[in-house]
Amino acid sequence: KNEFAQNMMQSFMDETTADVIFEVKHDNDEADAQGDYDPSSPTAKNVLFYAHKIVLQFCAKGSSLASLCEGQDTSSSTTTPVVPISDIHPEIFHQMLQYVYGGEIAAAEWETRSKDFIDAADRYGVTNLKIEAEAWYVKHFEMTVENVIDTLLYADDARCFLLKEVCTKFILENVKEVIASDSFESITQSTSVMREILSLASMNKKKQGDGKKKGIEDLNKLSINELRAKLYDRGEEFDGPRETLIALLEPRTGEEFE
Repeated sequence: KNEFAQNMMQSFMDETTADVIFEVKHDNDEADAQGDYDPSSPTAKNVLFYAHKIVLQFCAKGSSLASLCEGQDTSSSTTTPVVPISDIHPEIFHQMLQYVYGGEIAAAEWETRSKDFIDAADRYGVTNLKIEAEAWYVKHFEMTVENVIDTLLYADDARCFLLKEVCTKFILENVKEVIASDSFESITQSTSVMREILSLASMNKKKQGDGKKKGIEDLNKLSINELRAKLYDRGEEFDGPRETLIALLEPRTGEEFE
């Protein structure tokens, strides 16, 4: 049995082998609002997280978590460098860092804190966590005429392309009601969001065609989730807007679309 994953988790928060420490500010008022977090002391102002640069470099490649450790030279010092963090709740940071080490997040946490995970993963560039959290958020979020515009604007700002697609489809299915809502005016001021709506409306019309052609037109009929799944199966990057995902999947010269 391959024990790599188990060994990775055993090294999580291991003070003796860590070569970098994240010191996350613990705001007691915020803790009261989000639920107490107590890895060691309920009154601690700051929470220390022990990590390993090589893990962050390979398992959170390209993330700001990894970049925060760059330049932290420990070869000539007996003191482990400390990286201060002040823009995230310790509980969410703990879950995010544990995820990077291969840990699992409980279903109850996904259901209740998926948006917190999206925000944290977006801020620190942990792409896999963000995409998984987005899928959970889409699955459990109750979309209505009253909240769809604000949700779409949030998705646009956070670059949550699956959530944007779901919101846009909801709007197209409930056009009259959404236009009559108080929040509709705010969406007309966003060029990128209006372009998204028009693009999806155009794509829906193409879906009504005969569907016999192969290649990029078939890819246009797939959802963001389906495009991501194809790229994941290929071992390629699977985050980005629809146009980027389709471009990555578009048959190369001499290849047939599958």
